[in-house]
Amino acid sequence: MASFRFAGARSRVSTGIPGLDALIEGGLLPGRIYVVSGPPGSGKTTFGVQFLAAGAWHGERGMYVSLLEDVENIIYDMTTFSFKVEELISSGKLLFLDIGEMLEASAEFPTYKQLLNKISDQVKFRRVRRLVIDSISAIKFMGSDPKFEKNQMGEFFRGLQKIGCTTLLLSEMTDPERYLPEHFLAHGVVFLHNFLSDSRMLRAIQIIKMRGTRHDCNLRRLEITKKGLRVTNLLKSI
Repeated sequence: MASFRFAGARSRVSTGIPGLDALIEGGLLPGRIYVVSGPPGSGKTTFGVQFLAAGAWHGERGMYVSLLEDVENIIYDMTTFSFKVEELISSGKLLFLDIGEMLEASAEFPTYKQLLNKISDQVKFRRVRRLVIDSISAIKFMGSDPKFEKNQMGEFFRGLQKIGCTTLLLSEMTDPERYLPEHFLAHGVVFLHNFLSDSRMLRAIQIIKMRGTRHDCNLRRLEITKKGLRVTNLLKSI
């Protein structure tokens, strides 16, 4: 597997996913925003929780913000892996914030500004270093004018960066050839793929974009094991 090195590179934030850091000069750049896109069942939630758990075990408190899914379901599903999610939650190193539950009394879904304020308050109070938002596809950027909506999303990204966390935004993807506004605004973009090959489902990962980082951009096999996600060999054919 290729490994990219650059003398004098800034300190990196490990993704916690074996085989991935070696493809991105040792990890993510701290304080930046990354989008992880993929279809249902591709491993987006596992990617996010694995990233947070890896940081939590090394003293970086993480927070998973769920906009739609019940966090109890997410936590239960993640106990099938060796992340020791329940132990991290009990120790206060890993937090789950259920925006839907907090706002169930409200008739409307929060705007991006309301969401930013709630996340920022929790990050400051809890001293969070790693952040995952699931998913940006659920955030409402109001307006009938696409240009206006794009400007709103740009404001959201700038506001997120001011929070100061290394952030993963999970994003739904049904067409890997159609790039969304968040892909252009993020500092890095990772695609997770599902392929049907000879009646078998193959999972793959592809680093589409990684600003300030030389990276491998080829399709590589992505395995889901009891320890979580793992990046392995180059996928030469599908």
